[in-house]
Amino acid sequence: MIQEAYVKGETYAEGIEFPIRVPEGKVFVMGDNREVSLDSRQLGFIDYKQIEGKAVLKVWPLSKIRIIEK
Repeated sequence: MIQEAYVKGETYAEGIEFPIRVPEGKVFVMGDNREVSLDSRQLGFIDYKQIEGKAVLKVWPLSKIRIIEK
């Protein structure tokens, strides 16, 4: 089990040995609901080219809510 003070519930490595080295052009993703998320622990590394989207609003921490410039 990995200790993460910022995550509710428990995080299990699910067969992955940490630390790991992420290959060039790939990312390792983890969902915020660790106990039920389908993420890189099951799917493996994600190719950077598969990532789409752009953050347009920052809501946390609450004291810094703002619209992110385009």
